[in-house]
Amino acid sequence: MVRLTADQQAIREVAREFAQTEVAPLVAEYQRRRALPPGIMQRMGQQGLIGIMFPPEYGGAGGDLLAQALAVQEISKVDAGVGVTLLVQVLSLYPIWKHGTEEQKRRYLPAGLRGELIGAIGMTEPDAGSDFASIRTRAVRDGSAYVIDGRKTFITNGPVADFVVLAARTLPAAGHRGISLFLVDKGTPGFSVARKLDKMGWHTSETGELVFEGCRVDETQLLGEENRGFYYVMDDFNLERVLLAAQCVGIGEAAYEAARDYALARRQFGRPIVGFQAVRHQLVEMYAQVEQARLLLYHACAACYDGDSVMAASMAKWVASEMVNRVTAQAVQIHGGYGYVADYPVERYYRDARVYTIGGGTSEIQKEIMARRLGLVPEGSPRA
Repeated sequence: MVRLTADQQAIREVAREFAQTEVAPLVAEYQRRRALPPGIMQRMGQQGLIGIMFPPEYGGAGGDLLAQALAVQEISKVDAGVGVTLLVQVLSLYPIWKHGTEEQKRRYLPAGLRGELIGAIGMTEPDAGSDFASIRTRAVRDGSAYVIDGRKTFITNGPVADFVVLAARTLPAAGHRGISLFLVDKGTPGFSVARKLDKMGWHTSETGELVFEGCRVDETQLLGEENRGFYYVMDDFNLERVLLAAQCVGIGEAAYEAARDYALARRQFGRPIVGFQAVRHQLVEMYAQVEQARLLLYHACAACYDGDSVMAASMAKWVASEMVNRVTAQAVQIHGGYGYVADYPVERYYRDARVYTIGGGTSEIQKEIMARRLGLVPEGSPRA
């Protein structure tokens, strides 16, 4: 097991206590409402859970990626919807920190790290998911401004966002080399939320479709260099995969612990069901699978500073997302009929887990990325 530093352990404990005291009491009600608990982002900001890896001059703690991953893991262990809301907040602020002007950093980072401004990432479109380079949203230069037209979908935090980091095509003939990023604020004329999506899981996370119709933004809202957005997004995707893997580890832990406790308490044929070899062997498999994913998560966090971060992040995300689907299914099976009803949390874990082999790059995309890093794709093969 990787030995955590004192700072990492302290952050994990803060996140764990926050999840138990601030998130857990709200889960049942806001699962029913299918809404983000009001004020939860600000309370996460007050506890320093958003700004862990951001520099102190903007209100962050100057910590590392593993510390941020541990916070996401602990929140997600209690509720994946709130966990992914935190994750996307970090992802929306990260490119501003890395590529924004000083004015942009001062405008968005301190308030975003306090949770006072909620961010979203506007990348996915109805016809452009895994194939991000094929986005159709356009941003046309008009004097000192850009006029944006297009539609985004599956946008986590979209219905509640104060700003969106938006990808749009600024040089249509250049393929992926013609994409730029823009900061679009809520209330900008021409920007609207078309609808909130009703999802299988992540019920406490708000996801929506965003529409841009003649949306005019000043050139000062361009994030980084024009036509460099694809490369900025690839860096953000790498961070996303690591933090999604952290979510999977948290949900996997919760599913294992719930199944273990149930197996110790539930009696059939005159004894606890953990007394049956088939059940306890399932529990051992679940535990080992969670630990495998945890170690790959830690490896990916380290590789982002020293190593092949693309390979490590894709490997961690793939293994962890497949793990959480298996482990939550096993937890439901151990619960039997009780696992199928909402009275027991494994029903929620099972629904929440399903998205992780899809969102943030499907399992198939992760394997293709890894195949390319391993030199297994012949020259001239189409790029996934």
